[in-house]
Amino acid sequence: MLTATYSLIAISNEQSAIQRILRKVQQSLQSLRKNLQQIDLPALNAIFEQVTHFDMLCHARKVERYLVPAIKAVTHAADDLLAELDLLSSSASMLLRSAGDAVGRRVADREQLMETHSSLEQYCHKMSIRLAREESELFPLAQRVLSVEEWFAVAENFLSDDERTLTRRRRAPHYVVTQASPNRFGIR
Repeated sequence: MLTATYSLIAISNEQSAIQRILRKVQQSLQSLRKNLQQIDLPALNAIFEQVTHFDMLCHARKVERYLVPAIKAVTHAADDLLAELDLLSSSASMLLRSAGDAVGRRVADREQLMETHSSLEQYCHKMSIRLAREESELFPLAQRVLSVEEWFAVAENFLSDDERTLTRRRRAPHYVVTQASPNRFGIR
């Protein structure tokens, strides 16, 4: 049962982190909404980049990569819930693509900028619903349907994933930026 506990703690931590990021994105959107008359493409583009980064993080979560496949492998009891979660993600992705198209076309029309802002808000709302349903329905279901052996396999995947991430971070180049650097890039 220790592996299930580890996995649930890892999932909870990941879920808390992704929800914090979503709240920050939503705050940025709300801030921009307060000044919709001053909305411009650079401001909207900056928020679009935040939302895109959030979306990438959502798809890279351990929940999506390891827990959902483990649940699918052991039961069909989750099929309806997983289909609903996928539908939320799909409709959110369509909203994000629509916003990306508008940003890519460098729309300058006030109405189009406001529509794009609205699409980003709707995206965040759908993802917020998805995350809440994962917590309230998917995780309790996982606790009921996964055996000790299956939790062990999930935990093993989580640990391998964490090790790969740690290894990548160790191998990443480290640059030191100084004020009195002899080269123009400030890298030693």
